[in-house]
Amino acid sequence: MGATRELILVLLAIYTAALMFLSYRTRQKHGTGGFFDGQRSFSAPTIFILVTALWTSSSIAVELDTGFASGWAAIWLGVATALLSVLVAFLAPLFQRLGYTSNSALLGDVFGRGVRRFSGLVIGITFPIFAMSNVLFAGYFLHALLGWPLWGTLAVTTAVLILVVQFAGLRSLAAVQGLNLAMMLAGLLVLASVMHHVALPSASTPPPIPVPPALVLVWLSMNLLNVLSAQVEFQAVVAARNIKAARTAVWLSAGVLGAVAILATWIGDTARSALGVTGGDGLAAVSQLVVHHGSPIAVVVIALGVWALALTWSTPLLFSGAVSLGRDVIGQHLRWTKFALAIEGALMVGFALWRPGELAWWSVFGLTLRNAGVVGPTIAALIWRNRISPKWVLAAMAGGIFSGLGLNAITGFSAVHFVWNINPMWISQTVALWILAAGRWHAMQERTHAVLWAVASGASLAFIATGPWIPDAVRGVALLIVASAWLAFTAAIDRRRAHQPYSTQDRRATAV
Repeated sequence: MGATRELILVLLAIYTAALMFLSYRTRQKHGTGGFFDGQRSFSAPTIFILVTALWTSSSIAVELDTGFASGWAAIWLGVATALLSVLVAFLAPLFQRLGYTSNSALLGDVFGRGVRRFSGLVIGITFPIFAMSNVLFAGYFLHALLGWPLWGTLAVTTAVLILVVQFAGLRSLAAVQGLNLAMMLAGLLVLASVMHHVALPSASTPPPIPVPPALVLVWLSMNLLNVLSAQVEFQAVVAARNIKAARTAVWLSAGVLGAVAILATWIGDTARSALGVTGGDGLAAVSQLVVHHGSPIAVVVIALGVWALALTWSTPLLFSGAVSLGRDVIGQHLRWTKFALAIEGALMVGFALWRPGELAWWSVFGLTLRNAGVVGPTIAALIWRNRISPKWVLAAMAGGIFSGLGLNAITGFSAVHFVWNINPMWISQTVALWILAAGRWHAMQERTHAVLWAVASGASLAFIATGPWIPDAVRGVALLIVASAWLAFTAAIDRRRAHQPYSTQDRRATAV
């Protein structure tokens, strides 16, 4: 195994150097022009590579871990992710017309500097949370293989992420993601071959943890909610020079995503059967099986694939978070975005070392912050433009974030036990939407109707949150549906009472 470790280290160094060379050559060719948007010059094949690399790298880690715990029910996560990606492509032409570079920049253009900085700060804090799952997978694997401490593998991986993207930004991603995608898929196929040859226990295979249909509904609903905050894919797709061709490329990538989700779920399910256990960390379990049962050549290829897996998912997320934190919070100059990259990397390592075995909790925490701070305000920007005060938008962001975090704090920041059995992510988003609708009613200066609306909507939300008439598993989704319905009702009344017809652009925005 000693020779294998040395070979892996050499090949990892060569592979990383190749990525650095591709990124540096891109800057030599294009300079820093297009660092944020690729100068809207990407071809459809480039968009296909960027989007496929992004979501398959996310899906592999999540499907492995969930398939280890819950078996084939994990495939619904892949379906939800593919649905999200397709819907992003559907909305991309609108966002491209709006000159999109980030959600925080879009919100700043509509609501001003305060909203830009607040939303940019939220994105800058949460994107390292979403990026760390694959970095942890690489950390676990290299720890099992090389014996390095977890903090060391995380630090090295994060440093490489930052160095790869800092040369030319989005253009660097376009240059390196094709190689990362190819290596990642090769590693996945070899991993599947290793798992196929792992001896399975004949009579002691544990059953998977059941996934109720209500949880599948939550997965689907969560990704529908995440569409408007999918900043990384929006940044890639709106960089296309032909947006229609880019949308077709995204639809094709959804098919690849489906195949990858099936294979990764099977690997996770097989690992559970091979170890004869129920529960635990699926990523760590797969790493141990590869180290103990894989041939030296297989271990080498999988190691490179895991390395590519971490880079493929985490690099664009750190870059995207740095765009919001650097460009929209700190300052417009490019150097601030590069400085923000280092901050994003440090946050990711810090988060991972703080609670490395609690990815479920991190998901709750990150989604509570990100969705309350981004999704609702983005909806308001699309349907109301400047017809709602920035103060109400800030109030919605703060109210959503602090209500969600407060309810999570009551249960000791648990990832499984919630007040009223409702994930605080749903409550935070509901509160944010309710405040936004209240702000629009206030702007319409219809006090009597505003009071009636507040009483009726508030009563319906309280009825759903605390009443026994709705199953706990879907109570949060029901809250969000009712809050969205009240928001739509507010928009409809606003539209009807307008004194002049709306423009074609407004009609498109409201349709969204």
